[in-house]
Amino acid sequence: MDIKKEKINIILIATSIILLFTYIFSFTNFSSTDKRKLIKSALVNKKYETSINKFEFSQNDQALVLEKKENIWYVSNNDNILLPVDKEIINNFIKNLTKVIIMYEITDKISKNNAFGLTDSNTFCLKYYFSDSEFYQLYFGNLDFSNSFRYLMSGKNTNVYQIENSLDTFLTTSIQFWSEPYIVSRQIINISKDSVQTIKVKTQNKTTAFSASQNDFSKKCFDFLELRHGGGATQNDISNTTLENKQLELIIENGDKTSLKINCFELEDTIILETIYNFNNAKTTTIYTKVSKWTYNKIKEIFNLFHSSKSLISETFPL
Repeated sequence: MDIKKEKINIILIATSIILLFTYIFSFTNFSSTDKRKLIKSALVNKKYETSINKFEFSQNDQALVLEKKENIWYVSNNDNILLPVDKEIINNFIKNLTKVIIMYEITDKISKNNAFGLTDSNTFCLKYYFSDSEFYQLYFGNLDFSNSFRYLMSGKNTNVYQIENSLDTFLTTSIQFWSEPYIVSRQIINISKDSVQTIKVKTQNKTTAFSASQNDFSKKCFDFLELRHGGGATQNDISNTTLENKQLELIIENGDKTSLKINCFELEDTIILETIYNFNNAKTTTIYTKVSKWTYNKIKEIFNLFHSSKSLISETFPL
């Protein structure tokens, strides 16, 4: 009996020792076996943060351009669709590029049959410009086996790095991701429900004016300014906009004397909005977007346009 108890005690002691060493080893740092060279750096020098005026993205056959014009960022793609960029997204993107991060240099050359994905059609190429001729390139490849790090190479040499995949959200050629969603751009014009002074709505049948003196004017402005588009119009859509398929015209006057005119064109399968922004300096900016039938009907509902309207007469409001 005593021998059996002694054996049990030995087993318990041995088990306790094993568990103790396992616990201690769990806190042991074996990073000394890591052959990677640790580097702390930003992908883009922070001193260039406000100097960048253009980005070009390309992957496979898709391309996207983000360009800054008079302090407003615009995005365009292969179909020559032009839309204002969401300021918050582009600012976060640049902030992430200029933030110091931990990266690992894993090799100074690319061998054949590697898993980096830095030299094929799926490579995500990013160019950033300081002027029309001065630019730098970054190449983003595959994720590593852990799906936590992405392979990276600059355009300067063949050094390959691993960086955390925190930038992945921005590595896209989707114009919908970058563009501002609202029908009336808050990037191009400083506008809100409280800044709008008058809205004129014109159909073939009549012209209706709405002003800040009306009780429900603020709600109409809010509801309209919250409406979102369904993307940019293609060049083919724009070429099909004619006076014959123009169904509605809105003119919005802002408190700071800026204004905008929205021409609504009803094509066979979509609604195209031509929005012309007019500034105090007499400059104009024109953006073409498309909206769903639901959104178009919502516009008519907001401004009490329940009657059917055919083509507009040729007379137009001056901007």
